[in-house]
Amino acid sequence: MGGREDLRRENLAQTHGERDKGRTTFSRGKKGVWKRWAFVGVLLYFLVSGLRQEVRLWVLRGQAENYRKQVESLRQESTELQQKIQLLMSDAYVEKMARERLGLIKPGETPYYPK
Repeated sequence: MGGREDLRRENLAQTHGERDKGRTTFSRGKKGVWKRWAFVGVLLYFLVSGLRQEVRLWVLRGQAENYRKQVESLRQESTELQQKIQLLMSDAYVEKMARERLGLIKPGETPYYPK
């Protein structure tokens, strides 16, 4: 019986060996563990790099939005200042300031000073 058992074990080993030939399996030795850790390390590196890029992109989008708001505010201020310049340069405003602040009058007018 001993011979039959040995023959059966050899036969099983051969069929399992042939069946597993096409498969790739991770080695359970030191090299396999090293490969797994290397793969995990590379994967973590790319995950962390991607996460850092996402955070940086999020910060830059926030800054861009702040700059857009500043530009809009400055455009509005510029428009208001242009309107003020137009008012200050108008003949009616210049005449009004000349009369009120400098006390100037047009030729032929009689000045009136309230008491």
